[in-house]
Amino acid sequence: MKQETMSREREIGVELARKGKFKEAIMFLEKALLNDDETSINDIGVVAERSQKFDLAAKCYAMAAMLGQTEAMCNLGNMLENGIGIESNYTAAFLLFRRAASLNHPRGYYRMSRMFEMGMGVRKNKKKALEALINGSKYETDSFQGCTDTLAYYYLNGLMVKEDEQKALELYLKASRNGCKTAAYNVGYIYLYSKDKKIRNGKKGVEYMLKAAEGGYPDAYAMLASLYKDGYIVKKDIEIYNYWLKKGVMSDSPKAILMLAEDQLNNKKNGIDGAEYWIGYYLVNLKEYHQENTGTYLSLRDKYKNKVDWDDIEANPETYINKTNKIAEC
Repeated sequence: MKQETMSREREIGVELARKGKFKEAIMFLEKALLNDDETSINDIGVVAERSQKFDLAAKCYAMAAMLGQTEAMCNLGNMLENGIGIESNYTAAFLLFRRAASLNHPRGYYRMSRMFEMGMGVRKNKKKALEALINGSKYETDSFQGCTDTLAYYYLNGLMVKEDEQKALELYLKASRNGCKTAAYNVGYIYLYSKDKKIRNGKKGVEYMLKAAEGGYPDAYAMLASLYKDGYIVKKDIEIYNYWLKKGVMSDSPKAILMLAEDQLNNKKNGIDGAEYWIGYYLVNLKEYHQENTGTYLSLRDKYKNKVDWDDIEANPETYINKTNKIAEC
């Protein structure tokens, strides 16, 4: 009966917080404290953080963390690492992630690994970063596959370990089976484009790319669009290409945005204005993804170097976005 009452109080407290009624939510928080209900305290902290009530969020996370709630340790660590509403403190963040990892929390291992790799709040140590990922992968659940997914990336690219595409594929497959949509995308990509004939499997590649798309992974939409545009593995079909391209653009896939820009550059009727808009949009709104898409962007820039003023778009991308009357429809 006590457990049922606590569960009900948790639901009420979180719902009040979602509605912005934080004073009322705190009343239930106090009841949760009396019952040592650390999960309720963390839940209210999550809602408070999303509502930009950072002081309350930090207090909730700290309270729950003191009661041993590992998710709260990671949440508070994230706020401290990134300076979200509070002063950044890498050392304190690292200690929280390490504490969560010591209690077998996979996200604690994942974030601790990143800090070892980057030397944030602790001396840089790539060996310990790798060990944290390996240990964290043992405790992952359907809701989090960051350690396994990152390990696979390292094996695929030869980072901290010897490059091994087969090992990367095995790890991505494991993460994909546990619901990781980025892993499903990477499995599909390896199957589609591996240079190893023993690994390459077009049918499986399309299957996993569709799985990633069904999971809502934006770049999977762009990849499927590319397959149907080029007729690679699947039969060329412009209607299906446009379907996946539109889903990619609407989901802010950088790859889809650049594909649409190229379509507009090849559009003889009013295409240039549309291309300039999408290039500007990409540079302003998706710049955080630019590094991983640099090759595609530079290839597009070189191929169509005489069609638009690239230097001006790069210097003043907002100007081209503001030409709302000239936006090309996707």
